[in-house]
Amino acid sequence: DAGFYCGGGSGSAQPSGVGDTRNGPCPEGFYCPKGSANPLRCPPGYYCPSQQMDESDYLTNLCEAGYSCSGAAINKCGGTDAINNPAAIDCSNCNSCSAINECQKGYYCIEGSTKPTGEPCPSGTYNDETGKSSLNDCKDCDPGFYCPDKALVDQVPCQAGYYCPNSTMVETTEYFCPIGSKCPEGSD
Repeated sequence: DAGFYCGGGSGSAQPSGVGDTRNGPCPEGFYCPKGSANPLRCPPGYYCPSQQMDESDYLTNLCEAGYSCSGAAINKCGGTDAINNPAAIDCSNCNSCSAINECQKGYYCIEGSTKPTGEPCPSGTYNDETGKSSLNDCKDCDPGFYCPDKALVDQVPCQAGYYCPNSTMVETTEYFCPIGSKCPEGSD
């Protein structure tokens, strides 16, 4: 039956798995379509929080925004490995959970993200915090700084001889200090 795996020798469509490693209920972090010989890892972007899940069950469990589920996740925060990390099972509140895959600085992770470097913040912005979930969480570069690359964690001070208005992506001659002006490092 769906939610169970039967690798051979079982006399039941819903084997208990007790004393039998080839047959049993699908474990947390996995799903078992009807007729499965082995449990299948919960796919990236989803989590499988309970036993006996099939594909229709996990499809309703997208990883929470701000976190990533790389595969075989057992909670909405991307925690895996119930055997070696039992804290992952009791993770109903991602903010208080130690078994998580929080989105990294410089990035944001939308619902269903598959890696902790979900989407990079674009040039002209930066993100110095973890667990961010949308493009709006990327901060515009402040005046006096520039952000030349994607996925920046910190702003770069505008070099002496240049000025940098809000959200500057690169230092160019367009922002060269005008003749007769002084533009020390960090000029806006």
